[in-house]
Amino acid sequence: MESDRVKHLELVQAVITRQAGNSFVIKGWSLTVSAAFLAFAADRGDPLVVTLAFLPIFGFAFLDAYFLRQERLFRELYKDAISASPAMRTFDMDTSGFQDPEAFPRSRWSSVLTSGQFVVFHGVIALVAYGLLLATLTPCLVEFIVNFRCEFGPPFGG
Repeated sequence: MESDRVKHLELVQAVITRQAGNSFVIKGWSLTVSAAFLAFAADRGDPLVVTLAFLPIFGFAFLDAYFLRQERLFRELYKDAISASPAMRTFDMDTSGFQDPEAFPRSRWSSVLTSGQFVVFHGVIALVAYGLLLATLTPCLVEFIVNFRCEFGPPFGG
């Protein structure tokens, strides 16, 4: 019976490692696709293109949050499997019992979305996109105030 428990712990640990790997890959894709969108948007100087750059930023942020939450749920399953509580069945991979926000606060969506690694990584990308959006809108707003017309162009004189 003890070998079954060790094997179960290995399986849960493998899932945790896979979820962490998925989160890492999502961060790589997020940075790459967002940088490509923002470079294209800076070249075009069109605020609409910059606004479209927020789609992959938020899309990849959602995927990253999903994998981070799944990792946390499986960590709770691992803790429960180590404690060998009587309610724990061998080779049970169901994490639905760990989704109670009061009993497991780190598994809440709000906890995941406000975690340091999540906020810093995706927040920096979103701030760069927001800065570029302001850079594309500011010259147009000044021109509109002075001449009552606006033509979009590259924000950095390109």
